[in-house]
Amino acid sequence: MDSLFNGDLLKNITRRDLIEYLELSGWKNIESPKAAWIVYAGPNDYYGEPLEIVLSKRDNTDTANQYLASAIDLLSTLRQESPIITSQRVQNVNRDVLNLRNTDENINISIPLKLAARQVQKLQTLVRQASNSERDVLPYYRGNYYNSQADRMVNSFQFGHTQNRSFGLVVQSPVLPDPIPYVQTRFDKPEEVEPPLMPIERRITERVVRGLVAAKNAVRQQSITALVESYNSGFSSNMCSAIVDISDNKRATIEYSILWSPKIPPPNDIAEVHPILLNETDYAYLEYAANEMKVLKQPEDTFLVRGLVSLFSATDNPSKLDTGRSVIVNWKKPDIDRYVKIIVELNPEDYLSAVDAHKYWYPIEVTGEARMIGNRWRLLNPRNFRAFPGDIPYEIKQESF
Repeated sequence: MDSLFNGDLLKNITRRDLIEYLELSGWKNIESPKAAWIVYAGPNDYYGEPLEIVLSKRDNTDTANQYLASAIDLLSTLRQESPIITSQRVQNVNRDVLNLRNTDENINISIPLKLAARQVQKLQTLVRQASNSERDVLPYYRGNYYNSQADRMVNSFQFGHTQNRSFGLVVQSPVLPDPIPYVQTRFDKPEEVEPPLMPIERRITERVVRGLVAAKNAVRQQSITALVESYNSGFSSNMCSAIVDISDNKRATIEYSILWSPKIPPPNDIAEVHPILLNETDYAYLEYAANEMKVLKQPEDTFLVRGLVSLFSATDNPSKLDTGRSVIVNWKKPDIDRYVKIIVELNPEDYLSAVDAHKYWYPIEVTGEARMIGNRWRLLNPRNFRAFPGDIPYEIKQESF
């Protein structure tokens, strides 16, 4: 308790943030016997009784701060982590937070200005290259590759407060928007409804964490094969190089950790990732993988996708240029001879045509690069879109649904 008051942990935590954190974490608001208090019930204690957190409705008083500190103290005990980390979770309830900590013994409260500037610059590169991979998955991006969405992401991610007691950098995602739901107007097979599409703000962070995990696994397995081949969902060559550059030419030992926002549950494979410490050996593997990816032969992945639109989604009015629009097409992939669901992002005109095709249940076709990103097929660089009114081909009718 004293540590909470002696430091600045409570300074940036509001009651509103704490309440939102509690509700997103499964705590339930219960009736309070006194009008001046807000009470939340959480998991059961040793005796089977629900734990309670009490908050004052009066802000900026000693009593309110005492109850706020008690809440942070209880939450940190339940998570078996320091109050510093729990405070950071609550303060950034709507953001994912990537922490970097320089762990060298001679680094305590500061680092050379040149190294700090380098690390911040390469963190920008890491975000930019992760955004590139979410737009068009490649093992390597040449210097003339341009992605306007990457510019937006670099400007949206934020540089947060450094950690106490050791010099660290904090990268905060933008406020996470809600996942984008897919709309289905036919209900003959409701069990086939797809989970919502995660916003790119979350997908960038997932890609960074998966790449870090793959890098450590490469060292454990003494093989870079899996790391090189995981560029679909992890590091590209450019991201590997950015991580190496953050280390100041493989000299700095850096610990990475992630705090997921409870607003969106993280994927199971990276939901509980312990801090990852990268050292000189890890950087050597990353550097080798970066070079291998530069010459990695890309698969022949250009396909004509033809099939029925089963689901569609838009973040806003689909006629607006800056709205995210995508459809899911049931497509028989020829090289595997079975139907897959593939996500296709379309411009406003083609999206509205695809919605009409869905409405009247006739097929569309579009050309692009089919890639497995994470666990979902996506069609990148879609072009030559067409919709076909009239009879549905027999094989599509029979085999798609």
